[in-house]
Amino acid sequence: SQVTIKNGFITGMGGAAVIVGGQGALIGMNASGDSSSAPSAVIQAGSGSIVSDNTVLGSPTSIGISCSSSCLARGNILQNTAGMQFSDATSGYAENVLNGSGTQVSGGTQIGQNLCNGSLCP
Repeated sequence: SQVTIKNGFITGMGGAAVIVGGQGALIGMNASGDSSSAPSAVIQAGSGSIVSDNTVLGSPTSIGISCSSSCLARGNILQNTAGMQFSDATSGYAENVLNGSGTQVSGGTQIGQNLCNGSLCP
C-alpha cells in the first residue's frame, strides 16, 4: 500500500507482473511476455491507485489492468490482452489504447476518450 513503482521493465512473467495495494501508483511500466495460460491480470492495483502511462503486451487470456474501487487508469497501452477490469463505477479511465481480439473494459467509468481496436471505445 501507498507505494509508487516507476519506469520498470518486466518480461516473461507467468501471471501478474506487478501487484500494488491501496493508494499505490504504477507509472511508466513495460510488462511483456505473459506466458500464463490461466486468466489473470498483468497489472493489479488496489483501491485508490493510479495506473498511468504503462505498456502491457500480454496474452489474449490476460487482463491488462485490474483495479479495485476508486482507481484512475490513464494513458496506458494494452496490446493483445483481454482489456481492463474495474471492480465498480468509482474508478475512472481515459486516454488508453486497447488493441487485440476480445479487448474490452468492464466496470469503471469512462472519463475521457479511449481507443479500442482503432475506434473509440463504447
